[in-house]
Amino acid sequence: MGEAMFTIRNLAVAEGNTPKGILVQAQSLFETGRVVTPSKMALTNRKKYGLGKEPAVDVKDVQKILRKTSFDELIYRGSQSK
Repeated sequence: MGEAMFTIRNLAVAEGNTPKGILVQAQSLFETGRVVTPSKMALTNRKKYGLGKEPAVDVKDVQKILRKTSFDELIYRGSQSK
């Protein structure tokens, strides 16, 4: 049953029917290299627990991968249908 749901979801996304929340995360990934922007509390907790600064993200490398897999086209198509 789970495999059928993935197939249906993938078909919907391929046709530009992407849920807004997923689309926002995908756009964030493309623009910043991160799905979620860390909150001030998360950054404070990193320091509190000795984790240091959040790791740097090479956005250009992330975008290169997303373009190679045509993910950027799915993002663009999804945002056009909203």
